[in-house]
Amino acid sequence: VQNSLSNAKDTIDYGYGIGQIALFNGIPLHEEGFLGEGMLIAVIDGGFFGIETTSFYQELVNSGRFFGYYSLMPDFADTLGSISSETHGTIVTSTMAANTNGELVGTAPAASYALIHTEWVATEEIVEEDFWANGAEIADSLGADVINSSLGYRMFPDFPQNDITYANMDGIHSLASRCATILGQKGVIVCVAAGNDGNNDFY
Repeated sequence: VQNSLSNAKDTIDYGYGIGQIALFNGIPLHEEGFLGEGMLIAVIDGGFFGIETTSFYQELVNSGRFFGYYSLMPDFADTLGSISSETHGTIVTSTMAANTNGELVGTAPAASYALIHTEWVATEEIVEEDFWANGAEIADSLGADVINSSLGYRMFPDFPQNDITYANMDGIHSLASRCATILGQKGVIVCVAAGNDGNNDFY
């Protein structure tokens, strides 16, 4: 969706965000005014501590584009408060939603955001794929155009019999993969980061 108010060329100083926006050739899109306006992005991740108090997010919160926070963690009902200090989701969201000229401007600073906590950060449990699927349902019910999730489920130390092998990377064995396929069929773009082990052999 085009943002007619922000199509002036060379007006954005991306600060720390210049590397990522340049890598994906997003600057020309921003120059044409495509900043995510009218889009809803659901971020499925770990905790989102500090979203409502960090300066990078003040415009998002104050403009009414913050669609809310949803937690599927039984014992962590409020990771925006003092119960958890997990910030992985906060940092991930900043790469898209931040809009502080000269410091950090994200890839979709005019979009709306819904934050969905599905990750039990302290460990890796099979049920987290179910949490992810539930989070995806919430995102779909809200009308999300894009789901961003910097999470992956492959190895379960307490249940190694459920580890997902390379041969099982087929979009069928993993519940989260099946959910992502269904979302894609419904027109939702699902973006999943998978770079932590990029230089390592699959094991």
